[in-house]
Amino acid sequence: MTGLIQNSARVAIEFELRYFPRAGRKLRLVSHNSIVFHSLTGRYEVRRGEEVTWAGSLEEAAALLGSATVTLGRVGTGLAVIKARATGWYHPRAVRHFPSLRLSLVRHAQARHAPGISYEDASLSTLGRMQAAAVAHACTDPPPAALYSSPAPRARQTADVIGVATGLSVTVDERLLEYRSGTITDPGLTVEQILERRGDLLAWHPNSKLAPDGETIREFAARVEAVTDEITARHVSERVVIVSHAGAIHMIMRWASGLGPDTPVLHGFLIANASISELVHWPGGRITGGAPRHTEFASVGSVDHVPTEHRSGN
Repeated sequence: MTGLIQNSARVAIEFELRYFPRAGRKLRLVSHNSIVFHSLTGRYEVRRGEEVTWAGSLEEAAALLGSATVTLGRVGTGLAVIKARATGWYHPRAVRHFPSLRLSLVRHAQARHAPGISYEDASLSTLGRMQAAAVAHACTDPPPAALYSSPAPRARQTADVIGVATGLSVTVDERLLEYRSGTITDPGLTVEQILERRGDLLAWHPNSKLAPDGETIREFAARVEAVTDEITARHVSERVVIVSHAGAIHMIMRWASGLGPDTPVLHGFLIANASISELVHWPGGRITGGAPRHTEFASVGSVDHVPTEHRSGN
């Protein structure tokens, strides 16, 4: 059952209580930061990492532990375990629900480049322009408050179409660019030839880079995380459209999952051209005492808004 331990209006802890079938069963703590009440002595054992101190009251124990995630336990007759997860001591009546924002992550529409021109400078194809119109319509409801884009032509051209449909100007940020692989391909290669080589699968370790003049996965993730942090902090309670690339969207979703720049890339997401991945994000946490931030994935790589005959993977 759930309930409340309270010695005064100042000290209150939400808890989950479980009675074991028989007293005397050994208590196993699940946190390095803990308060254990010893019913035989009436004292509180306070553990903060490897440090152990004793307190005569819950208030004193709370003051010794400070604002830490804790596990409370009771030992002695009538054994019970009390688990509490909180960022501080608070009264349940003061629990707040914090605001969220909606991130619409749009991958650019299909692009193709002429012989001798790098794919980085590719423009939308005829099919890509039709895809851009479809995704622009999908971005109008509910209306977004801001529109961001990578400066790459294929992303900017897609964002421009969305801007016309929504009435928004485009904010360009270089940190939304695709992974900078460096000079590893011949500019004359077609998109199909580039994809067939799957060089992207070689860049998985945080220190990986595909060419001396390219960036590491850690650098890629860090720059995408930085701009995402800024955007989410700036647009609480609003919808924001971000037009970027498959790799950058992948990094935003890793950020949302709590996977930082120092973690290897061991998975992927299917992010087709003109797809929308919808995230509902709480930058300051969802409720008092919960995780410091929280994200729900409403959709990943959805192309439901694109007519079947206009869809493409790349």
